[in-house]
Amino acid sequence: NRYAPPAKVASFQHAAARFRRAAAGATLLALATLAAPPLASGDEQDPFDLPNPTGGARPSAAEQTTEDRFAPPPPRPPAAASVQQPVFWADGKGDVRRRIDQTLDRPLTASGLDFTDTRLDEIIEFVRAEYGLEIVIDILALEDLGIGVDEPMTVNLQGVTLREGLALLLKQLELEAIYLHGCLVITTNETAALELSVAVYPVGDLLNRGLSLPGLAGLLSTVVSPDAWQRRGGEGQIEPLAPGLLVVTQSYRVHRELLAALNAIRTANQTPEADPGVSDWGGCTQP
Repeated sequence: NRYAPPAKVASFQHAAARFRRAAAGATLLALATLAAPPLASGDEQDPFDLPNPTGGARPSAAEQTTEDRFAPPPPRPPAAASVQQPVFWADGKGDVRRRIDQTLDRPLTASGLDFTDTRLDEIIEFVRAEYGLEIVIDILALEDLGIGVDEPMTVNLQGVTLREGLALLLKQLELEAIYLHGCLVITTNETAALELSVAVYPVGDLLNRGLSLPGLAGLLSTVVSPDAWQRRGGEGQIEPLAPGLLVVTQSYRVHRELLAALNAIRTANQTPEADPGVSDWGGCTQP
């Protein structure tokens, strides 16, 4: 080796180094085997030490069948169903409101809303007959804006709800449909914002995540039509009433938005991802 060519010397050195590493690895493996506690008879150690996805102790290799070893992981729990926010109306006509809202939230019938240069009152008459709704046009409010019931309208809608169809139709004239005195009333946006009603919302079950009743009231008035509340120059009010009630004075549209927000909060609270140990402050864990 002393006089061997440099390439051959390097080859011998590399082979010796590989032999020394293999011997050291075998020695360490033997020592680790001797130091490890003995396994129970029939058991086979999980090389990845993963938890049992179904909970409890993982069955041993002897207890597992071929189907168990290759079984797919358990399904994730189903998504939480939508939870409806209860509401109590001061006028005592909650059933009437509910029937009107249910009709408005149904899909359009096969005929849809398909009109070309058709008078507004004729379209409203069609909706009344087709869907069985009592609809009134607020003629005085429309006249204040120079809009007549004979205003020609064009619309072609399919595949949406009646509520969405009416909203898209009436938006052309800056009008909207609201609940008033047991009927659906077509009026101007300005008049609709001034027609307020009082409702009581039970929200006690939403206060178990570190949120106070006044805090929830402030949150809702911040995220739901902020300009519609008195704190921002609007007409609406929201007041906490212990235990666990919110008393709200608002327009028909904002009441609908408030219900939607509370329904979303209730549904989100039931999802597995809604961890009560995580605050709203950047995901930091509460003490």
